[in-house]
Amino acid sequence: MKNSFALPVFPVGTGLGNRLFHWCDAKIYCYHTGCQFISPRWCRVALGKYLRSLAKGQVISDSLLEYANIFRRLPGDISYQRGIALSLFLSKLQLSKNSEALPTSMRPYSVLYFDKSNYTFHGYGKYRSSLTKDIIASIRPHILDKVLNPSEPFIGIHVRIGDGFKPPEPGTDGFVRTGWLQQTPIQWFKETLRFIRKATGVNYPVYIFSDGPSTRLKSLLEESNTFIYKSNSPAADLLSLSRSWLILGSGSSSFSAFAALYAFRGRGAASRECSPLRTSPTEE
Repeated sequence: MKNSFALPVFPVGTGLGNRLFHWCDAKIYCYHTGCQFISPRWCRVALGKYLRSLAKGQVISDSLLEYANIFRRLPGDISYQRGIALSLFLSKLQLSKNSEALPTSMRPYSVLYFDKSNYTFHGYGKYRSSLTKDIIASIRPHILDKVLNPSEPFIGIHVRIGDGFKPPEPGTDGFVRTGWLQQTPIQWFKETLRFIRKATGVNYPVYIFSDGPSTRLKSLLEESNTFIYKSNSPAADLLSLSRSWLILGSGSSSFSAFAALYAFRGRGAASRECSPLRTSPTEE
């Protein structure tokens, strides 16, 4: 299938976590069939987010061009520009609907657009090593340099507060229950962290990854040996979170899911060792 192509297409408004599902689906299809991978266009214009950050008076506003200059094309992959040009002359266009029902053979000179996903990690397991290697190699060196690499194990906490996530709603019994696309309460992170430290007898350092301001994290920062980590790059933040000894993630967050369940760094979130990231040369 060297004359067939696969391209991840990211739905408008989706964040890094949800985009990675489309990227992984297309990569796995190429691994399985020998189809050629077209490097996607990651960059998007985040005008609404940018204007809201300015309105809040943030010293460093959110970037107008999100995910710009983060990813690069791997050797052997087709550039996005060339892929789009080729698609004008391809004999057949297919749209993906269900990754489990995709054809394993395609007509020559055809393209498969991965514009939909099941948003599940089902089927990713046996390709974890290849996906891990490819995603790290796809990230530019200046981003990898920002990845957290402490000398001792740490606990990573991902507190999702931003766009699309509503505050949690208290139940009639007095307990707060977090539903779909609702913020996980700060109190849950505090209580869970205290339980872990008490159970292990170790005051592990904690790095907090969040899209919210420090004022919203104040009560969590009151816990000892706790710090905010912010690289201003979502890819570096995700890789840093994935290097945690233990992750406390936010419900409904694909960002937490990719860091905790997929473990991009290749050892899994439960590893007790940290080591520098290493990548092989790639094409620009």
